[in-house]
Amino acid sequence: FFLALRPAVVLLERPTNNARGVSVDDPRIHIRELLILPNLQSTMSTSNPVLAIVKNLSPHDMRVVSLVAAGVVLGHIVAPVVTWTAKLLLGTLNVVTGRTSACTHGHQVRMHAIRVGPGEELKSKLMAFVAERQLSAAAVVTCCGSLDRATLRLANASKDSAEDEDVLYMKERMEILSLVGTMSANDGGHLHISLGDKDGNVVGGHCVGDMNVFTTAEVVIAEIVGANFHRNFDSDTGYKELCVTSR
Repeated sequence: FFLALRPAVVLLERPTNNARGVSVDDPRIHIRELLILPNLQSTMSTSNPVLAIVKNLSPHDMRVVSLVAAGVVLGHIVAPVVTWTAKLLLGTLNVVTGRTSACTHGHQVRMHAIRVGPGEELKSKLMAFVAERQLSAAAVVTCCGSLDRATLRLANASKDSAEDEDVLYMKERMEILSLVGTMSANDGGHLHISLGDKDGNVVGGHCVGDMNVFTTAEVVIAEIVGANFHRNFDSDTGYKELCVTSR
């Protein structure tokens, strides 16, 4: 290892003039030029036995040894980055910091599609779908369709709100502009929706229920394999909040 590394170090650090008349100290010189200039061997002292061996290498061997040394140095830099990336892609990187729980599983995501028909309640239908297939960690990727009835909890609601306070009851035809959230067969779900009325006005909030489908609701659900979604009571919010763990 030292035999491979030392020539590259000498080539890179020894100030001298090479056969092309370019100083090694000149910042314009490229590493590639340093590695392919065998004439720099003539500047090496033979008092060091290792350098004596290097001095006797042919120009071709000198290039090979220098390139190997450069590869070794780069390997020490690149290897940790490659290892971290592999762990991320293979789903073995877990992060838990304070009250934040996260589990990265990028290697296996199964996609599911479901169409909810007229007159069916959207939220309960999706929860039944997740429970039937025992999806322990699922997320709504996209949804398009329409509703003729919906009950939403608005942003100002809190655990101390009155029953009808900050809750919106809608009975009109509305386009589903977006539906997002997380679901689990183990512990329920959390869905938010945005709806557009006949005039193009948009309202959104937490899906309480009574989300009655008018024509259709076309939903794509992603299943995160190897993860579990649970909901534990959070005294700060007054609600059950998401907790992410590995299986």
